[in-house]
Amino acid sequence: MVRSDKTLPLDLIFNALASIDVAVAIYDRDDRVVAVSPYYETMFPEEDLKPGLTYREALARFGLHHDRVQALGYSDLEAYIDAEVQRHRTPYAQQVYQLKNGRWIEARKVPLPNGGIAGLWRDISTQREAELEMRRSKESTELASRAKADFLALMSHELRTPLNAVIGFAELLERSGSTMKPETLGEYANLIRTSGEQLLRMINDILDLTRLGGNEAALPMDLIRLESITATCLRITEPFARPRQVTLVDAVPTDLPPLRAEVASLRRMIIHLLSNAVKVSPAGANVTLTVERRANGALSVVIIDDGPGMSEEQIAAAVQPFSQNDEVRSRRLTGAGLGLPLVKTLIELHGGRLVLDSELGRGTRACLEFPPASVAV
Repeated sequence: MVRSDKTLPLDLIFNALASIDVAVAIYDRDDRVVAVSPYYETMFPEEDLKPGLTYREALARFGLHHDRVQALGYSDLEAYIDAEVQRHRTPYAQQVYQLKNGRWIEARKVPLPNGGIAGLWRDISTQREAELEMRRSKESTELASRAKADFLALMSHELRTPLNAVIGFAELLERSGSTMKPETLGEYANLIRTSGEQLLRMINDILDLTRLGGNEAALPMDLIRLESITATCLRITEPFARPRQVTLVDAVPTDLPPLRAEVASLRRMIIHLLSNAVKVSPAGANVTLTVERRANGALSVVIIDDGPGMSEEQIAAAVQPFSQNDEVRSRRLTGAGLGLPLVKTLIELHGGRLVLDSELGRGTRACLEFPPASVAV
């Protein structure tokens, strides 16, 4: 091996470091810039760091440009500079921070034999983003696993409840034979039918969410008279509202333009929102159905109830499939938490969105917002 006592030229060292994307600035014992690598100027062009500039002056430029005072919680620029100068005089192995422009920087300070300091900076934004993506992927996998467990636990309960009713009342009919009174027989048959219909609705909702969940399905759209659809939905919901002493209010205007929509899906969305509003409303309350026209030409089907309302957390949970949490159950809602997610999916397939405006204690305003493109002019 041949040894040489010659020192490598500084520009050669800087060029070698630039090949691995490391920016370098060298300071003397008085904290003045001695040399700056070309890559430093590429990485931090706003500082205009030149030999002879003091570290305090460099910090002032860096701190102002990247808003480091607020980002690090200092009272003012001088406090930031004083703290960073002290850190500069006590070289550290590594520091990682994010700049205002979103870049992540890894910084190191290395003491030199002559009492000076060499600073090394590396942009690790790509590496940091990869780490964050891996973390997000891991969290997503964990959430999916928890969602699967929650789904199985919930569906085992929701599907077994009506199925047990069907089996139980069928066994009673089988045991009693011809001795059962006609009115009791009719009551049991009605309970079996009701439980079976509830079970069928849940299965249909699961199948529809599975089919439509990717938002890739195409719905056959037609021009329809919205007021005729809303009138039908009110008639269908009336027998459900009457025994609960809830009044359905038809406030739909009669001069609405035709709407481009898929009839069965539109009817299903409105009936679900009406039924949900009736469920949560106390006896003597009103549930109002109306349609509002927006200035941009859009239409909104609006259902307003006098129920207990929901918090922001409850709204977020309500539009997630299979999220019948304790707060929702305390409002005595039944089902597997599939209705609102299905409504959300269907309205999005129409190019619109579901908006739930609510607060605890003041009821809920549910809007099916159709875009201007869906409204015939």
